[in-house]
Amino acid sequence: MVSVGHGTWRSLVSALDWGSRGREFKSPRPDLSPDTWTRSYHDTGVTVNDNPQVEFTLDVTVPGKEPYKATLTQVVSRLAIAGFQPGATVPVRVSPDDPQVLMIG
Repeated sequence: MVSVGHGTWRSLVSALDWGSRGREFKSPRPDLSPDTWTRSYHDTGVTVNDNPQVEFTLDVTVPGKEPYKATLTQVVSRLAIAGFQPGATVPVRVSPDDPQVLMIG
């Protein structure tokens, strides 16, 4: 398993695509899920500034709530993609209004 500090992900994830799900992150204080596991991912074929848009399947654990499976589509730096291998832990921000609205970083 791979684990990387939160600051590292913030510097490596290049662009955040909240609009890809047709929803917006309304809460200014999202929950942080530091124990989210990458189950799988695949390239969607879309690139932004030469960085791939990736669809992730994640196992999300928010403290005080039941763990759940979620899907997230986000643009990721080409330099960071190796850190998202299945089994890797990644910090994820979760909307308190809708637990399916996520952001890596």
